[in-house]
Amino acid sequence: MEKKNVFVVGCNGRMGKLVCDLIQKSKELTVAYGFDMNTDSESGINVYCHPITSLPCPTDVIIDFSRPDATMEILPLAVDRMVPMVIATTGFTDLQEESIKDYAKLIPIFKASNMSYGVNAVKELLKLAAQLFYDYDIEINEFHHRNKADAPSGTANMFFDTINASRNDAFVSVYGRTEKRTEREIGISSNRGGAFPGEHTVTFAGSNDFIRIQHFAHNPSIFAEGALNAALYIMEQTVPRIYTMDDYFKM
Repeated sequence: MEKKNVFVVGCNGRMGKLVCDLIQKSKELTVAYGFDMNTDSESGINVYCHPITSLPCPTDVIIDFSRPDATMEILPLAVDRMVPMVIATTGFTDLQEESIKDYAKLIPIFKASNMSYGVNAVKELLKLAAQLFYDYDIEINEFHHRNKADAPSGTANMFFDTINASRNDAFVSVYGRTEKRTEREIGISSNRGGAFPGEHTVTFAGSNDFIRIQHFAHNPSIFAEGALNAALYIMEQTVPRIYTMDDYFKM
């Protein structure tokens, strides 16, 4: 079986290096080249940096673990070559999110705030918990390594959106609470420190008890593995649109 060529955006970043390492061990994929502000290449692949005006060689799929500005630079190049793309980057502005939706009208894009199977299983649990613990107050807490660029995390926002959609948009999110909570609020808080891959806790607090649903990432490889699975999945899709973990779970 001929291996598929992967273009890794953010290849010299924390997650990009993990993605490249896993691809090198894959029987189905190979790293064709990368894109990063740092063009050093410990693995021997060609690394391009800004500005990049076209995809330099044949590419079957793009995996993006970078920053929003890099994602937005690569997207039109993906459309130009009709290459499907996996976006694992977070922290986009509303305007950037709208642009991604426009690009997804032209190519298949797999987009997820968190590529971990476990996190997305928790998302399914939260849909049920939001219904079962109807009268409980809800708070979301997350803890990540000191170098994480965005806060709150994309996963924390995803958990809020999941709960809110399950309750017909009954809530508003409050980040960095400074006043007494109101009935319709879900508080989101962030902590940063050390090299911790990630922890997310959703608390349903009642008058006499509380229930917590937690996910601990012991090793960031779970996110890289999820991105590779997403790449294999998105290459099989022919309809241009945004695909998510919800689509993957329906396989």
